[in-house]
Amino acid sequence: MLVKQGDVGLLRHPVSLELLESRIPARLAYVWMDGTPRVIPIWFHWNGRDFVMATPPKAPKLKALAKNSKCLSRLTTTIFPTKCF
Repeated sequence: MLVKQGDVGLLRHPVSLELLESRIPARLAYVWMDGTPRVIPIWFHWNGRDFVMATPPKAPKLKALAKNSKCLSRLTTTIFPTKCF
């Protein structure tokens, strides 16, 4: 199944489905207040349509994301060879 980056068809790819249905935490990458990059694990829920991430209302990352909303989420298997989405 050949799908271009950015195509929502990637959500139906077998590797994507395996990762979305796993219990592996996602990784959230964002820019901290001082401009340095941060990557943190974050739990998520996939309901078949929405990728939902949650955090406490006073989590420090919320201030950084309000200042700069550019971020990336990534799902990666924990065994070699790794698969990612």
